[in-house]
Amino acid sequence: MTAFTALLRKEILELYGASGQPRTSFIVNSVLSILVGLGAPIFAVFMFDLATWPTLIFAGAIVIGISGFMALMAPAAGAPDSFAGERERHTLETLLATPVRPATLLFAKAIAIMLGVWASVVMAGAAFTLSATFALGWEGLLAGLVITIFLPLAVTLWTPLLLGAGMMISAKAATTKHATQVLSYFLIPLIIVPITMGQMLARGATPSPGSLAVGGILPALVLWGATFAFWAIAWRRCSRPYLMQNR
Repeated sequence: MTAFTALLRKEILELYGASGQPRTSFIVNSVLSILVGLGAPIFAVFMFDLATWPTLIFAGAIVIGISGFMALMAPAAGAPDSFAGERERHTLETLLATPVRPATLLFAKAIAIMLGVWASVVMAGAAFTLSATFALGWEGLLAGLVITIFLPLAVTLWTPLLLGAGMMISAKAATTKHATQVLSYFLIPLIIVPITMGQMLARGATPSPGSLAVGGILPALVLWGATFAFWAIAWRRCSRPYLMQNR
């Protein structure tokens, strides 16, 4: 067993095997994702008199929107615990005493959190596929498979911003509670930016190049720039001298 595999196994057991906020968040998100996936196609079929594909598009949008938003809650719960939780459990010194490289430590913690995110959205996609197939036949099966593949890819592009910010904050915070409070401020732009982008793009059926740039490309560049900055700072703070200084 490599050092990365052993560390990843430790992080998974700590996040999802022990009682605490990350495990509770994962269970709640998974249950809600399954319920949304099962209910959205049936709700769309019985509430709206639409053709098959408009119904699937409407139901799929519900699943993608709700499940994608709930997927953000996993990093919001797990990332603050990554280093601040080690301090509270008095295991940080033991962890730093092992010959583990900072990059290995950082990415093992990040992947352990992302495994919960991926599992949650895959369950939502599988539930949607089952429900849509039952309600709408092979078209529902096809749409469900597309959503099951799309959701993990979408959250992989979206959640690193919050995950990097959380680990950056946790490397310096004294407690998980303090790290969670600081990270909650980052949720505001994550909610406001997509809504603002949608409103700007929805002003016309064919947005002008200028509005497309301002409403879509520019916020995306800002978010990806912030993601890179957060991960760069988190990587620097993951060094042994920094973590020992702030333990």
